[in-house]
Amino acid sequence: MPVVKVTLANPSVAINGQKLTFPVTIQSGQYIEFESLNDCRLYDERGEVLQRITPQGDVPTMLAGDNAIEFSCLPPEGHNARANITLITQGKPLRGVAPKEKIDWKWLKTEYDEPRIIQSLDGKQNVWEIRCRKDAKLEVEIAVDRVGGVGAGYESKDAFTIESFDDLSRFADSAENRFAQYVWDSENKGIAAKPGVTFKLERSADTTKVGKFSLRYSATSKRSDSVGWCAQGARFSAPFNLSGFSALGFWLRGDGNGESFKVQLRDVKGAWQDMVTPVDFTGWRYVEFELGAGAGLDLSKIEYIIVYFNNLPGGRTVTCHVDDLRALRESGSLRNPVLTVAGKSVTFPASLAVGDRLVTRGGNQFRIISRDGTVTATNKSSEALPSLRPGVNRASFSLGKGHPEEFRVRVAVRLTH
Repeated sequence: MPVVKVTLANPSVAINGQKLTFPVTIQSGQYIEFESLNDCRLYDERGEVLQRITPQGDVPTMLAGDNAIEFSCLPPEGHNARANITLITQGKPLRGVAPKEKIDWKWLKTEYDEPRIIQSLDGKQNVWEIRCRKDAKLEVEIAVDRVGGVGAGYESKDAFTIESFDDLSRFADSAENRFAQYVWDSENKGIAAKPGVTFKLERSADTTKVGKFSLRYSATSKRSDSVGWCAQGARFSAPFNLSGFSALGFWLRGDGNGESFKVQLRDVKGAWQDMVTPVDFTGWRYVEFELGAGAGLDLSKIEYIIVYFNNLPGGRTVTCHVDDLRALRESGSLRNPVLTVAGKSVTFPASLAVGDRLVTRGGNQFRIISRDGTVTATNKSSEALPSLRPGVNRASFSLGKGHPEEFRVRVAVRLTH
């Protein structure tokens, strides 16, 4: 059966007549995680936080035995509403608690709190509670995921256009362009398409996002399954250097047919990095990936760019447009983060770029670790992290003056007893 991406509005869950409503629109592939009335988030299909939600109503209570559960929403016009709901109950342990003298406390010496994702200093996202069962030493890690708005680096004058698709001659088949050596599956190797699949790459002047032309990439699968694929590569006779860049961004116009579009980088030794986007949307969408991201390729010697379609639906034609593939530099930094716990504020005199982690294991010493695991700096905070009291400890995160309006950080705490 065909699958269509739809939008649900104001989804609600009622348990035993107690109704909780989430005032938000949610698209196929997105999901809501509800922890409490003060901690509710909407995520996209990649697990990125899209926004924080303030639910309306009372938190339902699950009763022992059977419970009546009902889901409702404003459904999409012309389609049935469908959602998966997972309920996790909390309450008294089912089998009681072992006497303290029988607990081996060494296994509970260290406790981890769920990382706090912060995208705004609004007094909500950046304020939370840390629960502590006994006196504990506090350890902290602050990781920077993004500085500036999504796509800010793409528009920067420091961005490097790898491929504008104004001229597709690099994608032409030739004796030098041996991209097919890198294309295979369990049954085929060294061919540009799985049997039963045909494809075409061409310039498009009537559907563009940046500049005069985009790449129009279409493929037809006559197969009866959805495992068809195709690929076409561009070779650079002089390998280019991306070692000074942090991300790769481009615009993709989807057709909503469910195929996967992939950009693959290959270095001169054949090592690679895959960047995959499920095409479950229609219209233009900006897409960005971290360069390197655990891949073993040499970013200073990139020889090939290969574009793929995977998971082609059988008996159908798919078409996407791609515009301006650019390498992006770091878009800024976050300076002098401040963590306040149990009424004590600790300032870390540091500048954190995207991918950096600030790690402190207590005291006032901290390290900055880059995305490749290298310790780039050590320093001392304004004062030592406080020890935590048993019970609830209020925590907040802030930044120094002149901080960027848009950012994304993760604050993780560890408690050692």
